[in-house]
Amino acid sequence: MFWPSCFQVPDDRAPWAWGAENIFLKNSPFGNRFRPDLTPWLKEPLEVFPSNHISELTCMCCVQGGKTIIVQVAGAWVMRFEPDTMMITCQTDDDAKDFARERLWPMLEAIPEIAAKLPADRTKKSLCKISMRDSSVIIHGANRNNLQSKNIRWIFNDEVWLWKKGLLDEARKRGTRYWNRRRVNVSTAGEKGCDLDLAFEAGDKREWHLLCPDCAQLNNPRWERIKWPKDESVKLDNGEWDYSKIKDRAYFECEHCGARHQHTDAIHKRMNEGGKYVATNPNPKPGWVSFRFNALCLSPSEVSWGDLAVEWLTAEAEYDKGNETPRKEFIQKRLAESYDPNRYVKFERLPSAPSEEWPDETHRFMTVDVQETEFWAVVRAWAKNGESRLLWAGKLSTWDDIEAKAAEMKVNPACVFVDAGFDQNKVVRECAKRNRLASVGGRMDWVGWKALDGENQERKNFNYKPKNAKAFLLPYSWPPKYLSGTSGTDRKAGAYAKLHLWSNRTIKDILVRLRDGKGAKWLACEDAPQDWHQQMFSERRIRLWDKLGNELVKWERIGKRPNHLWDCEAMQVVAACMAQIIGDKIERAEAKPEELAVAE
Repeated sequence: MFWPSCFQVPDDRAPWAWGAENIFLKNSPFGNRFRPDLTPWLKEPLEVFPSNHISELTCMCCVQGGKTIIVQVAGAWVMRFEPDTMMITCQTDDDAKDFARERLWPMLEAIPEIAAKLPADRTKKSLCKISMRDSSVIIHGANRNNLQSKNIRWIFNDEVWLWKKGLLDEARKRGTRYWNRRRVNVSTAGEKGCDLDLAFEAGDKREWHLLCPDCAQLNNPRWERIKWPKDESVKLDNGEWDYSKIKDRAYFECEHCGARHQHTDAIHKRMNEGGKYVATNPNPKPGWVSFRFNALCLSPSEVSWGDLAVEWLTAEAEYDKGNETPRKEFIQKRLAESYDPNRYVKFERLPSAPSEEWPDETHRFMTVDVQETEFWAVVRAWAKNGESRLLWAGKLSTWDDIEAKAAEMKVNPACVFVDAGFDQNKVVRECAKRNRLASVGGRMDWVGWKALDGENQERKNFNYKPKNAKAFLLPYSWPPKYLSGTSGTDRKAGAYAKLHLWSNRTIKDILVRLRDGKGAKWLACEDAPQDWHQQMFSERRIRLWDKLGNELVKWERIGKRPNHLWDCEAMQVVAACMAQIIGDKIERAEAKPEELAVAE
């Protein structure tokens, strides 16, 4: 009996083909047998993983697509044909015990060749540590203690998106001493830039494509391929979506021939039977392969394209209310894409003005948003009637770059406004360097760059009371604070800069009215970058109520969308209000910087 137990009969079949005859699956939606014909997107990952030319394989998968089956089939194949040290890491120790008890052990015990090697004394067997005469298996949770001091050839990592950052590297190190090591990462998608996302991006990024039954060409099933009517025929009387009609009318549109396919069992079968993986990264890390399949490849009995359309629209409705979670989960769990808040952003290109001289221009402002390592800036021209045109928007690297761009765009130094919300002391010093004492309205004052700081959300306006006159409200603070650009406290010790606070709520209310065409013409330039158009839809106005029932109105960033150019445009509104170009101009002569009266 010794010879048969030591000699493994070669099997030339791919692991998925072997698994179809030998794997028993407990609690599987596909039945008690592994059915690769129902999940053809699992074949190629299982086929290539035994190759010693591959060191790391990553699968980014939708839910209910059979991702855990990859670990089960591959793990069983290893124990049957290439037994060695093996480690299966789940998100927690409890999850590891559940996986071992509910999935792994029933499967192993149903394969005679493997069952014969399992510990004979079943009453003492350990769920998560299996020692056999030719191999060993450890099943545990993802933590640093579990991933230390072990030499492992076969490393399987499940639901990596839930792991703490850095743990995937710890798992990789366990295979260092094996030249023929293999690391297999199988997971739902996580955040953009997480360890799982980096592993997928480093591979050859094989995307499961669906075959169009009409033109026989492959389609990358991105979400953009799913369409539905957007007219009144699928809306209720109150203007809301009629979800039952959308579910019935959603379709897949071929990216090549434009054919529209309804989601039937027959269409599903034809598109997947002719489907295949297409590598999209021409320069992968040597030995790293990666795969992705999403919910568009699932059968209509599991989740139809109409179901997905309804799920997306309800998630979008929640997103518009400020709840980002359903949208994020749809992208990660249905589309199998790492969550990037800028992906699928809703925005429209705003109207632009031709690139030519504008005789109505009276003022030109440059506004700058300060970040830790960069600057974002906008230059906009304004007319007396409140109309404005974007002249330039983009990113700058240094304070000198700001000064050079202002000179290039012919912006008077008195019309440069810099955000002081980040590192106010540094901003004040840099502004003060570019200020000089000059006669303004018959008195000496500091003239040059000005610092701005958006005030908290609750403040709607600032109170200003002129001498011997009735007080009135302004959307910015007046008079300004004079802050020294040096460590001295005496004004004679060095240059000063002016700091104005501004009402976040009021100014952005004005800005969104301008953006939406409800005020004077507010135009982009013809070559405005895509970043500018996107960031003009980076914030939204929401209503909240405190514990006493008082209404609070605030502007908040949508998800993690960049909003730097939006803030620059908000500061443009502040500058225009100071110059009395827009807003209520009554009684404000004393409450504006006199050097902004006329553009130079």
